[in-house]
Amino acid sequence: MSNNIKKAGRFLSLASLLSVLLAAVAIVISSHQYGVSQNNNYAILLCLGCPGQSIFKITFYKVLMLGILASILGVLIGYLVQEALVNALQNIIPRPLPPLSLVPVWNGLLSGVLLTISVTLMNLLGIRHIAPMAIMRKEQGNAVKGRVLLYV
Repeated sequence: MSNNIKKAGRFLSLASLLSVLLAAVAIVISSHQYGVSQNNNYAILLCLGCPGQSIFKITFYKVLMLGILASILGVLIGYLVQEALVNALQNIIPRPLPPLSLVPVWNGLLSGVLLTISVTLMNLLGIRHIAPMAIMRKEQGNAVKGRVLLYV
């Protein structure tokens, strides 16, 4: 029985790693699309005299707050699913399961925020290199040059 529990634990660890990778891909795709759609707005702000560093900071804080809110929502959903599973399986499992501790909650919050920030960092760094004339030229691909090596 303990061998099956160990195998199930390894399977769940692998499934959680796969879900983190899938979330990273989803964040990369959505942050790239958001960045491309905002390039004209950033160029207008640059033309009006807003420094690129200020635009970077504002966008960074927006991404940070979004990561915190999404992580809190994910922890709450995870807690509700755990409670539902415990209630559904209480007839099968003879002894009560331990209560929720704060270690998984902090791990979930920290990993969610760090994943969001680290994956969107490449697009955020490109904000500083948008030319004010990009609004006139409609060049959306200029901000991507040279940032691919950031992940390597």
